[in-house]
Amino acid sequence: TDLAVLLDLDVVTLLVEATEGEESPPHSAEVRIVGPGEIAHRLGGQELMLESDTAGEEALFGAGAGLVRSQALVRLNVSPEAPACALALGSRDPEMFHPGMRTELVGFLGRVLERCIRSWLTPAQD
Repeated sequence: TDLAVLLDLDVVTLLVEATEGEESPPHSAEVRIVGPGEIAHRLGGQELMLESDTAGEEALFGAGAGLVRSQALVRLNVSPEAPACALALGSRDPEMFHPGMRTELVGFLGRVLERCIRSWLTPAQD
């Protein structure tokens, strides 16, 4: 919730792919569980995708999907052992994200989030 406010966005979620054959844990407002292969399907070989003038999807943004008119999806490479993840950023401004915009800062945000998640998953060294 704080990240959405800090970035002047309406919805920010972390997408995590379910593991094949395992029951998915329930969604939360900030973490959405998507089906196996969903992130690769949406991003293809890209690390980042921007869409303008689009309708938000509940699978990505939950209850906030109705607010979304443009979105950015950023692949997160947390670790080889972690399931596929992506950061989903949504805005009610239909031109906040668009395919022609520069992406360095959005990509940088993704790399910072990767490192944060990695540090949360790595046991502390004494």
